[in-house]
Amino acid sequence: MSTRETFEREIESLHDFFVGWYAGTLDQDAIGRLETALGSEFQMVTPDGTRHDRAAVIAGIREGYDRDEPEVFDIDIRNVELIERFDEHALVRYEEWQTTTDETTGRISTVLFGETADSLVWIDLHETMIE
Repeated sequence: MSTRETFEREIESLHDFFVGWYAGTLDQDAIGRLETALGSEFQMVTPDGTRHDRAAVIAGIREGYDRDEPEVFDIDIRNVELIERFDEHALVRYEEWQTTTDETTGRISTVLFGETADSLVWIDLHETMIE
């Protein structure tokens, strides 16, 4: 069974990928990190209430390669909470703060992880903006 710290490391690791991807400091083959992390039935609800399936999320992220300035763009993960644990799943909530050239925005994200003996898989993600 994974600990809160294990989920926090996975969340931070995937967001480190996003920082490198959007800043263009990663090789484009690094997209495999994302493809491995997202389960085959992954869905995401964005802050505006739009639902996206796995293919749409990966395509959108792929298109965003090298969109931000490496010196400025950053993501800070805060307040990771293990909300509930089930047999092979866990519900985790965290804050995500994104800094770009123009602004810093925050969102509360809730993720349902699938959990096996040797891996965590993102199954569902719901984001809500912090005012």
